[in-house]
Amino acid sequence: QLFDLRAANDRLEVRVEAAEEEALTLRQELASLQSWRASVASQAPQQQTMTRTPSDHLSHPAAPSPTASAAPPLAELDRFYQAFEDEFRGTRDEVKALLADHLPTVVGHGGPVVDLGCGRGEWLEMLAEAGVESFGLDTNTVAVERATDLGIDVRLGDAISGLDQLPGGSVAVITAFHLIEHLPFPQRHALVAAAFRALKPGGILLLETPNAMNLQVSAMSIWLDPTHLHPVHPSQLEFLFTHLGFTNVGIQPLHPGQDDLALPTLSDQPDRDAFLTEMARLVYGSHDVAISGQKPGG
Repeated sequence: QLFDLRAANDRLEVRVEAAEEEALTLRQELASLQSWRASVASQAPQQQTMTRTPSDHLSHPAAPSPTASAAPPLAELDRFYQAFEDEFRGTRDEVKALLADHLPTVVGHGGPVVDLGCGRGEWLEMLAEAGVESFGLDTNTVAVERATDLGIDVRLGDAISGLDQLPGGSVAVITAFHLIEHLPFPQRHALVAAAFRALKPGGILLLETPNAMNLQVSAMSIWLDPTHLHPVHPSQLEFLFTHLGFTNVGIQPLHPGQDDLALPTLSDQPDRDAFLTEMARLVYGSHDVAISGQKPGG
């Protein structure tokens, strides 16, 4: 029995020595890592670089690059995003056709209308043709120049700071098409809050985004744009609107893939019919979704 105790003690001593050696190694690795991080931080640019999205061009901070030469100049990114839009977003007439569903609602509330991340300005052109006072904000210098050349009122500026600069309760409608999927949540929250402040009582905030409930969209097509962060669940937006004070909050599916596939049903297989209908909705359902809310009063 004494021999067994001595053997156990020896084994424990060996394990303690091994643990002490491992702890020493870990402390050395930690010191080395901290030294490396301090070196990188001292070499990093002092200000954050700004990235822009091809469909909305809202600037947002990106992680600092270890070397200042790693990122293309902003002017080149502006040119790239405009070329990307021209290739993948569609012609001006095609974009107008996709936005036409919103026109009756917005026109009914009058102006002014502010379009955030307005890009090439198709929506603003439609509003002008309908006699509605409007202007847009965009951070892409190429987009602003092109829209201005067409006589569209587009101003160079960031969406959130642009809203913050407007007098409170001064805007009838605020729109943003395919913008929020480029933003981290704190900026989505800030945008909705800034819109609520800027809107008149009874004013409308209208957002459109890819439909996260469509599997083809959320798994494939949304990632064509290299600056999309992730799909945004419509129920998350609905809650955000309500939480920040909007009423009459509604979600509208838009742009069905294949007419949402009205499948034939079998009266003797209701479970099978329900399953196939749900799968068709998930795979072939609406490509986009709109979320709107109204500021109380008015």
